[in-house]
Amino acid sequence: MHYPLVSIIGRPNVGKSSLVNRISGKFRVIVDDQPGITRDRLYVEAEWLGHYFTLIDTGGIFFDPKFSKSDNIFQKEIEMQVQIALQQSDLVLFIVNVEEGITPFDLYIAKKIQAQNKPAILVINKVDNQKREIEATEFYELGFDVIETISALHGRGVGNLLDKVIEMIPNVSETKKDENLISITIAGKPNVGKSSLLNVIAGEERAIVSEVSGTTRDNIDVKLTKNGIEFLFVDTAGIRKKSKITDNIENYSVHRSMNAISRSDIVLFMIDATQPIAEQDKKIAGMIEEEGKGCILIVNKWDLVDKELYNVAQYEAVLRKEFFFLFNAPILFVSAKTGQRVHKIFDTVISIYQEYTKRIPTAQLNAFVEKAVASKAPPSYKGHRLKIYYATQANNAPPLFLFFVNNPDLIHFSYRRYLENQLREAFGFNGVPIRLSFRQH
Repeated sequence: MHYPLVSIIGRPNVGKSSLVNRISGKFRVIVDDQPGITRDRLYVEAEWLGHYFTLIDTGGIFFDPKFSKSDNIFQKEIEMQVQIALQQSDLVLFIVNVEEGITPFDLYIAKKIQAQNKPAILVINKVDNQKREIEATEFYELGFDVIETISALHGRGVGNLLDKVIEMIPNVSETKKDENLISITIAGKPNVGKSSLLNVIAGEERAIVSEVSGTTRDNIDVKLTKNGIEFLFVDTAGIRKKSKITDNIENYSVHRSMNAISRSDIVLFMIDATQPIAEQDKKIAGMIEEEGKGCILIVNKWDLVDKELYNVAQYEAVLRKEFFFLFNAPILFVSAKTGQRVHKIFDTVISIYQEYTKRIPTAQLNAFVEKAVASKAPPSYKGHRLKIYYATQANNAPPLFLFFVNNPDLIHFSYRRYLENQLREAFGFNGVPIRLSFRQH
């Protein structure tokens, strides 16, 4: 379902991300006093009094020698992302900061917005007392017809702003958003090509791509519909070792990446084919398994690999050995740069999602248990033998099977593994972790 788009534009540190978090009611966007935190276009669905719309948070338009060198190189890309957001928007919220008054950068941004000839609201932020209300009148000279004063931090005036937003955006939806979609997180170490893959999947430059490690800081959502199926792809910041995390912002980014994995149905776990498999790759794979998520291994930059050193079969054998706990997860050898085999991701996601949400009828499951026990009886322990009375699938996504037995303490890890392997052989579940729980009858 598509909602009206409301973009939030302004220079850094005027409170754009704070306003997004205030409206959405969640800590969806990283907020910090350091300028230049938000770089990409970040889409956040929001609701006010039963009306649904999508907020687009953008990077601050600003260029200043005080920025670090790494931030300077992103400014052109940030402005491109802002321009795209302006073109897509049904309504623009232009945020300024009353504490600093009108700056040359505010004038520059105002002209960019007015050139688009889109409905716009000038939002004067950090107005938290009567004195600031008076100071805010200075901004009337920017030439906007609709002006609202707020404090995003304290929530002052935000309700009035949202009333005006609902009034001004066309075709506002009163239908609750459709939750029936497949959520996919793109995860991996920094610089494996996650943002490049997202751009190819989206068919547009949604994420800034750079060789600078740590370019992506916030999670970036892209919702697509293909063959009648809705997909939500989430690009995440690269997950580093704790010892490599250098500041609070990067710590937030990694934390949000881990949260994105926990909220998703399927994870596209990306590795760089030109680099040896590292311990951090294994830790990320372990995190995916612990969270109980469906997984597809994406081997990126395959076009750069010397095929005389590794062919597909040889590399796959290495992956199966290193990531033995990923349950025969499908492996796709792609190039996000050239788009090679990226199209296969959609069909593979659907296949894994079907496994992830699969349910086995109880009668069929108990016929399986009877056959498995007859083929290999549980071992005895101190003169006692495990008896399995019946089983049922208690949940899916991930699949959870309950086995009712005479004594759960008698289950040996080797027999648990045997039952799991037999379940996979009988019913599939490739690329999906399954959980077995034993309870006393």
